[in-house]
Amino acid sequence: MSGRSGQLIVQLQGGVVQTLPVTSDRVTIGRTPDNTLVLPLPLVSKHHAELVFEDALLLITDLESQFGTFVAGVRLQPNQPYPLLPGLAVQVGPFVITYRRDVPDDLETVTPISEEPEVMTLEGVGVEEQPPRDVFDPPFPSGTAKYMHYLPVIFHGGTFMNRFLQIFETMWEPLEWRQKHIEMYFDPRTCPPEMLNVISQWVGLTPDPRWSEWRHRRILLETAELQRWSGTPYTLSRLIELSTDLTATIEEDSAEPFVFRVRLPHGTLPRNSRWCGNSWRRTNPRTPGTDSRWTHDADAANRGQVPTRGNTAHRQDRAGVPRSGYDADFGHTGGIEGAETRRAV
Repeated sequence: MSGRSGQLIVQLQGGVVQTLPVTSDRVTIGRTPDNTLVLPLPLVSKHHAELVFEDALLLITDLESQFGTFVAGVRLQPNQPYPLLPGLAVQVGPFVITYRRDVPDDLETVTPISEEPEVMTLEGVGVEEQPPRDVFDPPFPSGTAKYMHYLPVIFHGGTFMNRFLQIFETMWEPLEWRQKHIEMYFDPRTCPPEMLNVISQWVGLTPDPRWSEWRHRRILLETAELQRWSGTPYTLSRLIELSTDLTATIEEDSAEPFVFRVRLPHGTLPRNSRWCGNSWRRTNPRTPGTDSRWTHDADAANRGQVPTRGNTAHRQDRAGVPRSGYDADFGHTGGIEGAETRRAV
């Protein structure tokens, strides 16, 4: 990419978080790791936007993102290239991206013109304003069947034909609408609630009965993408984020090849809550349940004081606990705030 050197400045909450040198004719922006510029936050779509150089012009295109791409405060139409000038602010989710072109040191400076150009005006010359012309035909009166549009004018005078056609319109219109928009029944964003479990079976997703309808749609919408990245830290952190609204950090150590650690931000779990199966539930601290032998207080998790599989405290807590309860605690989550999970060999 000769002669097109520059860089993308990424800002978050007023601070610069990333600087990406532009070294190719195409730069993709999104949440997944296969993008050129990765912005790993929920408000960024997996493939959000792209920048493409055509000759000497830089074009930005929104790739049908969920929350949109804004240039100088104006939302872009999906799949419509828009010229991006250096210095204009591009908003992608919570991020603000600015393209800066590298200027050669030997470039000559141009002195701006200080004098304003003279504007010539003609007196007595004007344009006669004309009222706007009607472009569309007048609509049919309310209560008229839509099928009347397909009949000659001779049938528009009486009321019998209108009432007769409304009978068929009442029966066929819902079926025609469903056939025309059948794809909406298979989209997790628009399908009826009773279709969510059906679509989940198609993609091999076992829904949790405690999921709300909104969360079920959200997870189902990204199931195919998560299966594509199966076995990567991105999949685990994204699934935790979709299920709990918390951003997890995955840590791996080459010295322990079958161990990884999942950490959540301090102080993000509700007080007086316990981990039950695969969700945090509020409990009365004065009446702890029998599951307190193998579940952990949210306060301890927020402080990072969660027992792990390897230490003595957890082995003592595990004594007398059924195997199913132990697996439910760590099998779904991989531990909370410093707890460790061992991969199957």
